[in-house]
Amino acid sequence: MKGSERKRTKILCTLGPSCMKVGTLRDMINVGMDGARLNCSHGDRREHRALVKAVRTAERAAGRPVALVLDLQGAKVRIGEMEEGGAFLKPGQALTITTETVVGNSSRVSTDHASFPSEVEKGETISLADGEIRLRVTGVSKRVVECVVIYGGVLQSHKGINYRRRGKDVRPLTQKDWGDLKFGIEAGADFVAVSFVASGKDIREVRDFLADNGSDIHVIAKVERSEALKNLDGLMTASDGIMVARGDLGLEIPIQDVPLVQKKILSACAASSKLAITATHMLESMIWNPVPTRAEVLDIANAAIDGTDALMLSGETAVGKHPVDAVRTMASVAKRAESICKEDVRLHTDLREDMRITNTVGHAACLVAENLRAEAIIPFTLSGSTARLISKYRPHIRIMAATPEKKVMRRTSLYWGVEPLLVDRANTTDRMIAAIERTMKERKHLRKGDLCVITAGVPLFVRGRTNLIKVHRIGSGNWDLL
Repeated sequence: MKGSERKRTKILCTLGPSCMKVGTLRDMINVGMDGARLNCSHGDRREHRALVKAVRTAERAAGRPVALVLDLQGAKVRIGEMEEGGAFLKPGQALTITTETVVGNSSRVSTDHASFPSEVEKGETISLADGEIRLRVTGVSKRVVECVVIYGGVLQSHKGINYRRRGKDVRPLTQKDWGDLKFGIEAGADFVAVSFVASGKDIREVRDFLADNGSDIHVIAKVERSEALKNLDGLMTASDGIMVARGDLGLEIPIQDVPLVQKKILSACAASSKLAITATHMLESMIWNPVPTRAEVLDIANAAIDGTDALMLSGETAVGKHPVDAVRTMASVAKRAESICKEDVRLHTDLREDMRITNTVGHAACLVAENLRAEAIIPFTLSGSTARLISKYRPHIRIMAATPEKKVMRRTSLYWGVEPLLVDRANTTDRMIAAIERTMKERKHLRKGDLCVITAGVPLFVRGRTNLIKVHRIGSGNWDLL
């Protein structure tokens, strides 16, 4: 996919049975997949290892980097295994939820949350599967909750249970999560998404664990609790990005408030240079159907116009019938939406509130590239932070992040508009430019005579020291220092 053809909003796809084959994953990458989400709520360690291996093989086959996002289950209460993967619940029928280990069916299902019966009351409403199914509690005993189905539907294995009495004292991470996080470190995950966080403290605990285990995996806070909205500023400060997890969030707050909250979070991420991911029910109908609804198309377009870095597909790619078509559809809708975002509103904003050197250099690089009508902005980066700052301003000029670090190349593949490039390590600025040109020539990204704007730090290989801009014409051997 050429730079002029590539959409700039990224797509994060959930892994699962529908995309376990390398060929399917390769096709998904070729039509627009930029990141792979490993959902720890489903599957076991053996399946997770197989999925990671398949993603890396497909990545090499497609010739494009893919970010791996480990999504922790968190303290969410879930249904256990179901016969044949799921059962249909009819309105008015009785349903028993037990803490015993049983394979569920249309009359009885299980949960491994031992204290569940003590946390609900007779007459209370319980939601299953992101609110698609509603129950009313008719009786409670030591290990069993008896219910009647209010709104029915298909209940699949491991779907979530939401109910009123799970309060503010719920810890977001369980022993399973810490074990999954350790697996993510070993598997080379690029991001970890932390579920059911309430404040920045929850994120800092994860960061401390990662640091103790020698990892610099970036941390994404999933906003799906009302407490998280109240502490949004703290979460923004502590994390590297925010996921708007609209499924559980829509059960925590009035559903009519979800669009406004989404816009608020995307705006806050833009102001703070944080990664923003919009998730849940984006192409839900394509789990079964080959084409989306008009409302789903509008949802994708609105999120892209509002400035999300990435759009996430869940069941559409994990268990859906049309995983490749779902990615292709999302990519085409996002690209079309981007075509109306021609005014660089962020680029022409007042910078006086953030005068950090790196931020100012990134902003200036965008303005220089725009004024010179350059073909590309090329941030040379060791951590990805400069690429992220340039991405923040949403220039319509290509952003091609050059890095000698493979993990940074993968990480930046989720940043809006960033095309990652793996280049040879160099010890001088001249050799760095030569390495960039060499890669450009090999990949046919730019042609001889094309003008580009390069940002870097002097001395090289010192993190957080982006302090210069170079205007360079490909193949000229000459460059200007600004």
